[in-house]
Amino acid sequence: MADAMVRSLVQRYRWDDIQDLYELPDGPARNLQAHYNVAPTDPVDVVKLATGGGAELVSMRWRLIPWFGKSL
Repeated sequence: MADAMVRSLVQRYRWDDIQDLYELPDGPARNLQAHYNVAPTDPVDVVKLATGGGAELVSMRWRLIPWFGKSL
């Protein structure tokens, strides 16, 4: 069995980069700052499919579910 490697979650893009990449609608610029070691309790900005088919940027908390954990 191969050893599993733990990776860090990194958030490094600015608002302009994300808006251009995902074609998000114009609006007030979000104050996105780089985070190079996001903890499971930290909020993370996520691009998701919006109602109507467009994309939207929302803030979510992520968490790690270990392989031995029960499904949600």
